[in-house]
Amino acid sequence: MEDKPNILHMRLTPKQARLISGLTQQDLAVKTGVHRHTIMKWERDPDTMMVGQAKMFAKAVGRGVDEIDFF
Repeated sequence: MEDKPNILHMRLTPKQARLISGLTQQDLAVKTGVHRHTIMKWERDPDTMMVGQAKMFAKAVGRGVDEIDFF
């Protein structure tokens, strides 16, 4: 029997989390106090975020840091 992934435990990408929250990249940039290009970089390569930035991102999109695949 093949194991199927449990979708209840799948984490979102940063971009998915932002889109679900209804924020544009610019909206999120304003909420987090960073430039829109920084948001673009984080969405392309989330492991470049420091822990504090990941927490700030998660809070801004209304998610727990454990719900988003940063690393």
